[in-house]
Order: sequence, then C-alpha cells, then structure tokens
Amino acid sequence: MRLSVVFAVLTLTGSAFAADFTFKPAGTLVSGSGTGRVDAKIYAPGMRFPIEKAPAYANSQVWGHGGSSGPGGGQCDTENFSYPWWDNYCETRSWSMPLCPAGKGHQGQDIRAATCTKNVHATVATTDGKITSIGTYSVYLTGNDGTVYRYLHMGSLAVSTGQTVKKGQLMGKVSNEFGGTPTTTHLHFDLEQNVSGIGKVFVPPYTSLVQAYQTLLGPTVAKLDAKLVSQGSSAEVDPSGKADYRVCAGDSFHFWFELENTGSVTWTDSGGAGDGQAVRLGVVGSGNDPFTSSNRVSLKESANPEVVPGGGDCSDQPKCRRAVFSKTPGIAGKAPGTPGVYESRWRLVDELKAWFGPEVALSFDVVDCGGDGAAGSAGAGGSAGSAGAGGVIDGGASGGAGGGQKTHVLKDDAGDCSCRVPARRSGFSGWVLLGLGLAFFRRRHSTSPGSSQSRRS
Repeated sequence: MRLSVVFAVLTLTGSAFAADFTFKPAGTLVSGSGTGRVDAKIYAPGMRFPIEKAPAYANSQVWGHGGSSGPGGGQCDTENFSYPWWDNYCETRSWSMPLCPAGKGHQGQDIRAATCTKNVHATVATTDGKITSIGTYSVYLTGNDGTVYRYLHMGSLAVSTGQTVKKGQLMGKVSNEFGGTPTTTHLHFDLEQNVSGIGKVFVPPYTSLVQAYQTLLGPTVAKLDAKLVSQGSSAEVDPSGKADYRVCAGDSFHFWFELENTGSVTWTDSGGAGDGQAVRLGVVGSGNDPFTSSNRVSLKESANPEVVPGGGDCSDQPKCRRAVFSKTPGIAGKAPGTPGVYESRWRLVDELKAWFGPEVALSFDVVDCGGDGAAGSAGAGGSAGSAGAGGVIDGGASGGAGGGQKTHVLKDDAGDCSCRVPARRSGFSGWVLLGLGLAFFRRRHSTSPGSSQSRRS
C-alpha cells in the first residue's frame, strides 16, 4: 500500500513538486542524532542535482524509518518520502570531521530518490570533470575547480576510472551497495574542498543541494496555503452539545486559531503589494463577527508576525511556520445579549489578492444566566414581591423583590458545567426575627418605671 503511494509520484513532473518543496534550516538534525553545523554557505554554486529527476528527499537513513536508530517501520515508509528535507551532515559517526561541532560525524548528505526500489533512479554528474577513483561502493568525480563530488552506494555504474564526464551525464543508479553488506536504498553525496587553515576536508553539501534541487524543480509558482493546527476558547465547553462552547449573554471571553503555513509564500502584514504581505484573519462573507464586532484580525497581533514556509516546527516564535491568532490570551470577544447559538467563522486572506486555506469556525451557545427575574413568591405572613432587581425570594411580613440577580456559567468541583443561581432564603428567617423582637419588647416593658419590679425597690 505504501509503495503504491510512493510509486504514484513518478507520474508527476518536477514542476508539480516545486510549490510543495520545503526544507529545514542548515544544521537542523533529527533530535538525538547529534549536533549539526549551522552553515548556509553554498560550497558548490551552480552544480547539477546528483539525481536525474524529482522528487528526491534529503533526510537521515540511520534515524529515519527502517534505520538502526529510527522510530521503527521499514525504509519504504511514506514519511521517508516526504518534505521537508533534513540536513544530516555531522550526524553522529566516528569519522574525523574538523568542521563538525563534535569534531567527528557524518561526512555528507543522504538522499532518497522517488521510491525505495534500488537500481531504478538515475544519478548524474553534478559538473564537468573526471572520474578519478572508484572504490567498493564509492565513485569520485573531480570537477575542473578541484572540488571532489563523491557518490556512495550506487549500482549499475555507467562510468569508469579516468573517464571525462559532462554535467548531467549518467553515472549510475541509486542503490544500496555497501561492500557486500547492504544499506538502505539511497545516495550518500558529499563534497571535498580545501579550507584555509585546515586543508582538504568534507564541507557541508546541504545548501548546495537545496539550490541545485530548486533549479531542477524549475520556477516556483507563488502559493498561499494553510492548514488548521488547533483552536479553542476560554469559555466553558457546552454540555448540551448544541455548540462547541457556552457563555452567558453579555459576558467577555477569548478564542483563538492556530494556523500553519503550508504554501511557498511567507506571511506578513506589512501592507506591501507583494504576495503574502497583507495576511489577516478575515470574516467569511459580509458583515462582522458576532463576538468581536469586527471582520479582521491582523497577523501583527500574533507573537509570530512573519510566518515562514518550511521554518522551524514551532508556533508564536519568530520565523516559525505556525502562528496563533492572536497573542495570549486570544481574540477578545463579547457574547451578544440575545440568547441563541452563534458561530464565529473565519478564513485567511491576503488583502486585495485572495482568500486561502481552510475556513475555521467555533460555535457558542449564548444562554440567559439571569437578568429580569419573575416576581418573588409570598413569604410567611406576607404578600408576593414584584418582579425587578433584588433578592430571588424574600420572606417576612411581605414578599421580597423579584429575582434579578445574574448567574454565571461556572465549572463546579466535579468538573461539570452548570448555571448556578443564588440560594433561596426561606420565610423561616422572618419568624426568627419576629420572635426576637417580641422578647426584646417584653424585657423592656418589665423594667420600665411603674412596673411591679420598680415598686418593690
């Protein structure tokens, strides 16, 4: 099943992958695989990509699926054949590597072709030069400028030692040759150059490969696209299931949407005329959002105001590929005064250009948690109170004012959401007060001038 998915990409042209191509920054290695060299220098500008056709996937063999330190599965797992690219120069190895932070590590970059089938996908010369050496599983192509381009694990070799080759000429096929012990099907590619003060060493090939691959893919059509990562609100989850959340009429709350840049254009809200330079979250359709009374949320209100395709796998940090609309605690909203179910529906828009990405929405059940109450019932010995502001029910000589106290949507100790009302006061308190009053009256009367006690003294 997975192989069929991977083989299907062969029917597409290189340009079909141009808009989808993303890559991790140079020096970004798979977690736990060592410390990379953060070096964006292009050591071999203008070189041809060493695999004949796209797609191709630069990533780790050892720390990928099917590798000895990988997450399990087999080398043909579809995750191995997907973007973004990962650098693996300086990945943990025992070879001496003066340019690596650890002083040793992986000498080049591993690249998978479109599928994991060996001896199918052609490799080609990256530059004009000469084949200066062929080992058990390695081929050395020395360019006219002295740079050595090394190809490892190839099969079906089409060159020989001493042969002069032209840029783009067939070299062999991507395979798994490893001196009699097979490895995963991939091409290990590296560069050797003289570095001042060090001598001839393996230099980082990653950014040179990125540039060469972008050339192979051809011009990229600007593409605005996004996907929803998460969304939420500070309001309580609606226990009735009628909506996502429940709020009291007139109450304030917050909500947010986390969106990822899956296109090829960086998002900003600088107000420029270029693609992606006026990105905002906009209300779908005409009118304003029922909770914000507005129809736009600027990307400037996100902690990450420059959302980069293929950027770091993070949110709300500079130049990440995801942003949360908006800054903590979220988009400020206020529930309408009229109860009912309301929806807050949005979509990204590059102003004056196009709407893009999925529609995102949250629904809220706005409930009446108080307001004008009914008339209070008659207390003991009294009449019914009238409707209006005041206590819910009041006993005593007459009925109290009608219930007008506001309740709130709260979460009780058991985690259940409920509308709570103030506790009712019974008419018993009126009887107690009446009894105390009578006792006080009798005591005063018994000690007043003219009483029997006064006459005896």
